[in-house]
Amino acid sequence: MEAEMTGPKRFIIFTFIAILIVSLSYVFAAEEWGGGEEMFLAAKDKRFLLSTARKSIEHHFKGKKYTPNLKDYPHLVNMKAGVFVTIDRHTDIRGCRGTLDPYCPDVVQEVCKMAVASAMRGERYSPINPGELKECRISITIVQSLIPISTVKNVTKSDGIVFKTGGKAGVVLPYEGSDPYTRLKWAYLKVGIEPAESLLESPLKDIFLMKAIRFADGDPEMK
Repeated sequence: MEAEMTGPKRFIIFTFIAILIVSLSYVFAAEEWGGGEEMFLAAKDKRFLLSTARKSIEHHFKGKKYTPNLKDYPHLVNMKAGVFVTIDRHTDIRGCRGTLDPYCPDVVQEVCKMAVASAMRGERYSPINPGELKECRISITIVQSLIPISTVKNVTKSDGIVFKTGGKAGVVLPYEGSDPYTRLKWAYLKVGIEPAESLLESPLKDIFLMKAIRFADGDPEMK
């Protein structure tokens, strides 16, 4: 004869299951981020990373390496993620470099490295000179995840699009363009492929949706 589960026992069991599910969701989120404690970045974190990017470039001009003070940002040391740094001057792109996967121990060092690379070693842009940096806006994109997709129909401006082929990746960052099919074509062109119409039709192959956090100098929350 099976004993009937009483109300209090049922409540305790259901509560335990709910807590376990929530705990596991945080674990999976941290693993997807790359080992960090959380995927959320406060406004002060974003301001710090933007300042770090700019100071890294300024120190590079002086032949020095910038070492940011992480005293008030210890949680950022536990975050690893791919990072893209974009620099524009009066809406004209002056540099953009980044990586989909993290190569540095933490996201702060990743920002330092990509900021200097964007300013000095862009493949399509001439190096930035010290005099023009103060007129430049810096944007940072922190990659959260890449999700395989078969269509870009529902891709929004806040999402990125990535095409991977032969060890190369064509990356269209969030807010670069608006029409999803035009952005998909850009992703092909960035790896040197002129896409036939058939390549732009569903189901797509080797196309990924990029979920990312993107912020820039001049954003309302940065003031």
